[in-house]
Amino acid sequence: MRRRRAVLVLGVLAVCALQGCGPESVSCPSWAGFPTLEEKYDAADLVVVASSGTRDGTAPIFGVDAHAYEVRVDEVLKGDVAGDSVRIASMPDPCSGTADYPGGDPLETSDPLLVFATRQDGEWFTLTPFDGTLPSTQEAVEALTG
Repeated sequence: MRRRRAVLVLGVLAVCALQGCGPESVSCPSWAGFPTLEEKYDAADLVVVASSGTRDGTAPIFGVDAHAYEVRVDEVLKGDVAGDSVRIASMPDPCSGTADYPGGDPLETSDPLLVFATRQDGEWFTLTPFDGTLPSTQEAVEALTG
């Protein structure tokens, strides 16, 4: 009887390990691609021209803590922002195998950015780890505002 319980417990642990359950598990999303500026704009709930951002803690998503920023908003191209800043978290890639931000955190810059964000669990996040920001240029802003 004791052996049967041990085998059952080991079996459950093995299934959990294979399925990624437990307190240390992370979700591995399949990222949609947004190859054009228009596709990024259409997928986003919020699009802003941001001139700077200051680290503002973290926001949990997919089992990891995403870096959050208070982003200074110079212009709102889509959506609504109350005031001249908004808190946006930089979507991590928890399953990259190397780091949550393998190419560097896209919001960790002093360069002006176009930020494409969606709301998840009450927080703003960049669209994906790869398609949430672009360098802000007059041409890109004009292409979006027509």
